[in-house]
Amino acid sequence: MAVRAYDAAVDGVGCARELVMKESGEDVTVLCSASDAAFMEFDGTEDWEGHYSAYGGVSANGYPNDALSLAFNISQSVDKGGSGTAIIEAVRIDWDFVKNWPVMHILKFGGNGAFTWGEQTTSDATTPNPKPSRSGKISIATPAGTPTYSDLTGVRKASLMVFADVLPYADSGTTNGFRRAAGPLGWEVTLDVHADDPTAQQTLNGDSELKMYIDSTTYWVVKYVKWKKIGDFKMPIDGREHVTSRYVGKGTGYVDISGTWTKGALTDPDSTDIWS
Repeated sequence: MAVRAYDAAVDGVGCARELVMKESGEDVTVLCSASDAAFMEFDGTEDWEGHYSAYGGVSANGYPNDALSLAFNISQSVDKGGSGTAIIEAVRIDWDFVKNWPVMHILKFGGNGAFTWGEQTTSDATTPNPKPSRSGKISIATPAGTPTYSDLTGVRKASLMVFADVLPYADSGTTNGFRRAAGPLGWEVTLDVHADDPTAQQTLNGDSELKMYIDSTTYWVVKYVKWKKIGDFKMPIDGREHVTSRYVGKGTGYVDISGTWTKGALTDPDSTDIWS
């Protein structure tokens, strides 16, 4: 029987919009002289991973390297779903200023223990509070002791990806499939913009700090990024499109300010220090 998930819930996640996950077994295919020219398949180490998305510019379930007790159901009235222990590998915040879509976040997780399909009493009792992208903005500054911020104009879409180099592992002492170990933290900012003045683009290998607002008063603090790609510059002569470009900044924890290497920070709109 087909079921729609319009009343589904993910534990601890307000205004969830989608969950995607998969289970897999390591491919162990064997061929030997006794197998009559046919492959044999053996049980491989099991794994599970996935992601969910929700409206809101803050991850209520934590950030990369944090443990995640995942639980969900396909209906808050039926309680059929699954649960397992995982580790958060990445969180991405997305703004869509073109459509004015609500700011959302996507959380990627990897299994760090057993996953079980079964009944869950997960529900979402929060009050919906989506924030339209154009209620926020992107502000930028050159790193300095007292930086001067200015609001970027012409931003079409923006994203902030926070990730950890989480590595799966298995050995003679692990059960219930692959486990994962925490890793170093990184971040990346991507800005899609209208390029009405190509000379005003960000500087390749230049350093910036940003405030990425999810509404008029609360914002992500991103210190710092180094612009590594100024690209996808598009000038459509034969087409009803605008001139556009894309900036990709890789996170850097330290920058040189007036000859002194200065430590940055990554702080969410709830004033949670992801890294500092």
